[in-house]
Amino acid sequence: MLIEVGATVLGLIQGVLVMLDRRSNWIFYILQMIFLIIFSLNNHLYGDIVNNSIYLVMGVVGFILWNKKSKSNKITKASNIERIIYVLIITIGTVIVSLILKNTNDPLPILDAFTTVSSFVATYYMMKKKIDTWIIWLINDIFYAIEYFLLPDQAIYLFILNIIWTILAVFSYINWKKIMKENKINIFYSGTYKVRHELINEDNVLDMLKDDMRSKIVGNVKDTVYASDGVELKNNPNVVYIGGFYYEKQDDKKSVCENVVDEELKQIDKCDLVIANLTKYSAIASITEIVYASFKNKKIVIFCDPKITSYDVEGEYWFPIITCKNLNKNIEIKYINDENEIVEYVNNLEVLW
Repeated sequence: MLIEVGATVLGLIQGVLVMLDRRSNWIFYILQMIFLIIFSLNNHLYGDIVNNSIYLVMGVVGFILWNKKSKSNKITKASNIERIIYVLIITIGTVIVSLILKNTNDPLPILDAFTTVSSFVATYYMMKKKIDTWIIWLINDIFYAIEYFLLPDQAIYLFILNIIWTILAVFSYINWKKIMKENKINIFYSGTYKVRHELINEDNVLDMLKDDMRSKIVGNVKDTVYASDGVELKNNPNVVYIGGFYYEKQDDKKSVCENVVDEELKQIDKCDLVIANLTKYSAIASITEIVYASFKNKKIVIFCDPKITSYDVEGEYWFPIITCKNLNKNIEIKYINDENEIVEYVNNLEVLW
């Protein structure tokens, strides 16, 4: 009874701490595993003995990986391929482990096998800070509660614990999703569209802008043209593109220019990073956006090709840019040979300097 109560208390503390994204949850996790190993030995739950022994090691690894300085400390979501893989692992693993446990005195071999395999997968993704862990834990906790309820000697405290964990899994998913959204990098792209408004219409805009730098960054020309809110990048889930977009919100009470400026300044206000691409076609609007972002003390990366952009006293726009650079220490100028280097930079963006 004392072991069961101890595991329950430690589990509750760990559940709350992991929901709040606290690294210290792994300390209580490790202690709980020690208690559960002893409990499983007493109840002949051999699958859980192996499971919890592995978790003991994973708890130590999780504590190391959740270091604030580690790249693994960022909450992300599993890719579609990862989801297919973990579903297959849980399905095939449950069949194999249940066949093994049927040859022992395990009272609930199928349930024991499923909870063993699924909790292993869930712990792995919790260790990797994948939000999918809470979907797996939700299902796992429900079946764990059933398993502890059906035991010949009911483990009532662990049954209650898993009911509570089921509820915590829902709140943990919600909280992690909120944290994940807050940790994303919102970027604003400043650069001249490759076609002019008066030369295109709604019928051909998608085709003409498919090679525009914004479309290359977003990965979807429709979002580049029509979206007015943030778009999560397909090639980098850490980044959300928030502007500018080709069709800005319309307002009959304002001029087209005034409306566009209003929308773009709002987007800059919401962004974490402004990426400016200066070419020989750069318009005064890009310089205005850089100056405004600098005034707002935003992080700014200016990409320029020295072969086509005059970065000297003869450069038409460089005086205001260098003035901003001296006033805002968050401005960085990068030389590039090809515009695709900008896309590569965004796709590899994990944290701001």
